[in-house]
Amino acid sequence: MSEFPLLPTKQSSSDPVHPPRETILLATDSIFAPPAPLDPNAPSCENPAVARCTRAYFEAHQKAVDAGKRRFFCNKEAENAFRGAMPPLSGQQNIQDFIACVAQGMLLGAILVADGSRFLYAAQIAAAASRPQPKNDTKTARRKANPAAKS
Repeated sequence: MSEFPLLPTKQSSSDPVHPPRETILLATDSIFAPPAPLDPNAPSCENPAVARCTRAYFEAHQKAVDAGKRRFFCNKEAENAFRGAMPPLSGQQNIQDFIACVAQGMLLGAILVADGSRFLYAAQIAAAASRPQPKNDTKTARRKANPAAKS
């Protein structure tokens, strides 16, 4: 058995650079498996934002399947629906929900790990930006640091 069973290992055509089309399609189809059905009792569905993203993912996937689209395109439409349902990065609760949605999306396969890392970094920046900034009076700070200095 090959180390990578999903990828073609032997060329069945005379052209070693371009394998037969059927081989490529089979490899692609087996990599992008359909998602498991949505379990409304799953702990992830307790968060309304995560439930909304997950529902959007599964509904878009089923709609694409019903339209007769290939598995790859069904998954792409589901991924786009998941991302479109994610909350905006404004306000502390939305940022927390966004992070939860990114984590759920990565578990579902709706968000690639590399994209998830970028999304989580964006959430980190948004969280830092949404915190109230203390007023920094430079004159007061200097006086407290050096009481002998006069203004």
